[in-house]
Amino acid sequence: LVGECEADLWTPDGAGVLEYLHGRGFPDDALRHWRIGAHIIKRGDKIVGQYVTIPVVDENTKPVNIRFRSVPGPCLLCDAQGCRRCKDGQVRKVYLRSPGRPTTLYGIHQLDRDTGGEVIIAEGELDVVALWALGFKRNVVSGTAGAGAWADEWLDILEPYKHFLLAYDSDDAGDKGAKGVADKLGRDRCSRAKLPELDAADCLTKGITEEQIRAAMDAAQPLISASLVRVTSFTEELEQLISRPDELRGLTTGSAKLDEAVGGWRPGLVVVTGDTAAGKTSFATWLGLEQARHGVPVMLTSFEQRPVGTVQKLLRAEVGTDFTMVDMGERANAMRRLGELPLFLLDHYGHLSSDDLREVISYAVRRRDVRWLLIDHLGFLVDGAEDERRAIEKVVREYATLAIQLGITIVMICHPNNQPIAQQRRVKLGDLKGASAIRQDAHMGLVLERLLPGRAVQHPAAAIHVDKCRSEFGLQGSRVTLYYDPEACVYADEWSQTPQGAA
Repeated sequence: LVGECEADLWTPDGAGVLEYLHGRGFPDDALRHWRIGAHIIKRGDKIVGQYVTIPVVDENTKPVNIRFRSVPGPCLLCDAQGCRRCKDGQVRKVYLRSPGRPTTLYGIHQLDRDTGGEVIIAEGELDVVALWALGFKRNVVSGTAGAGAWADEWLDILEPYKHFLLAYDSDDAGDKGAKGVADKLGRDRCSRAKLPELDAADCLTKGITEEQIRAAMDAAQPLISASLVRVTSFTEELEQLISRPDELRGLTTGSAKLDEAVGGWRPGLVVVTGDTAAGKTSFATWLGLEQARHGVPVMLTSFEQRPVGTVQKLLRAEVGTDFTMVDMGERANAMRRLGELPLFLLDHYGHLSSDDLREVISYAVRRRDVRWLLIDHLGFLVDGAEDERRAIEKVVREYATLAIQLGITIVMICHPNNQPIAQQRRVKLGDLKGASAIRQDAHMGLVLERLLPGRAVQHPAAAIHVDKCRSEFGLQGSRVTLYYDPEACVYADEWSQTPQGAA
């Protein structure tokens, strides 16, 4: 079909399509290079419909789909008298794709193998053709499913490149589309170019030169910025806090008691600590699972053990008991349910540099919309540092800032020193290395204290001490008792709410 349409463009039947393309300034060499064609619909000898055909090819230049764009002008079906297929006698602007066929980035075959350069992203296929005609022969692409639709596999192709110049339409819709793509590729790697006319195709039509286009691209503005504002800029936000405080509370933790104590999860750094075997990892993993169950995208790390150890805790929680005691079918169903959650595990074990982890987090937030993140644990980010205390202070400050910048909750597990054991008391935030930075920069500090069944509690439990809480909806210094089911690795406000307790 690609070849037939390509040939039809240069026949008498395709004259109307060719005239339209020439009228927009597209030269013959560009039309032939991109294999632009014409799809003609006839009833008898009468042409009743005509479309520009734009082949979508893969990286090996093999056609995988075709985009069809209606040719504007008087409706040929009704002779401009008005019918259901037109608007007041004029052809509607329509874009179609071949159904049941894959699609990819338009221009993918002209991406350089060297990923150190810049990629220009245009809004539509004809914009890519126009830029090629204007002298931009390499590293120019567009999506093929509309301005707001970008498949993950297309983003994966572009991910290795260092910088992106977004040449979307110079209007509000173009700004919205450009910001949407930039959020996925990383705003720090994107610049927004405003072309002299609405889009590249219009620039070609109106005789804008290559030099003018390059000048506009050289003047592209970054999509990250900092601004200085007056106090009155926050009037509306302040009134919202006063009038609708419940709507501004943090996301639920999965425990009504803990929600009351900390005010729910909000963007910031949460430090979780406790004595050895207090259950820090199980507690934090359960918190992450609860977020995923509420539809919040979550990323879990596990540097102290391979990720399969985390999977085992998650599987216990999903099954509600020791997963080795149920049959393979029940395990498979539980794994399927977990796989359907917005829950992502970092496949890495052992030391990881803080810089490398920040890159992973940036990717997770951009591409997976992660909003809640577990770092287990801090020691693996500073392992081998000459001055461990200073390294801890640096990492804590960086991640506290990063959490606010990205609008996410980062939960970081930290191990205490041996003083609490020697003094026979519970762990406090001051018992952590780099404690001064943690007390100053962390937005929340939770300390787990293991409670064994006895007079105070009749079942396994943990006391959660809120040693620090910046939320106006929480209460610093509060203490919450949560019951712990060791078979299912879950916590609950009451023992009867755990799988064992319910049984």
